[in-house]
Amino acid sequence: MGVVTRTATLDDVEEEGEAVVVRDPHGHALAGVIVGGVPIGTRAYVSHHLQAKASEIIVDIESTVATMREDSPHATWALLFYSLQCRFDYWLRHVPSEFCWEPASRIDEALERAVTSLGYAGMLDDITRRRFRLPARMRGCGFRCRQRLANAAFVSC
Repeated sequence: MGVVTRTATLDDVEEEGEAVVVRDPHGHALAGVIVGGVPIGTRAYVSHHLQAKASEIIVDIESTVATMREDSPHATWALLFYSLQCRFDYWLRHVPSEFCWEPASRIDEALERAVTSLGYAGMLDDITRRRFRLPARMRGCGFRCRQRLANAAFVSC
């Protein structure tokens, strides 16, 4: 019994374990399968899937901050720290880091924008940004740079 594939568009959501051939806007085939939530397939397929996941996470960050910033900035901070900053870590651990750098960078930028919106414009200058990324035990804010964690996260799994 062979693997059954279907042709899908970039907007289709793949089912777990279903092999698909996705066509990009230029007609190129992006073949792959999702196993345990992890995309396995052509380079373009994996990149597309991770970009889509990063976009979902960024929308969650932006909507959470927009919804809660005025009423409860402390709760917003807690959500950013304990929930939203680590949403991409699963893929950092299970997908080669070369695919994760760009999506992780986008998520890092979204987190910085969110934190700045809770503070004041220009709050994160170069020195403060470095301290913001330090672990709390080193007197930082504990918002680790996901792009820098990509290599270590993948090797550790």
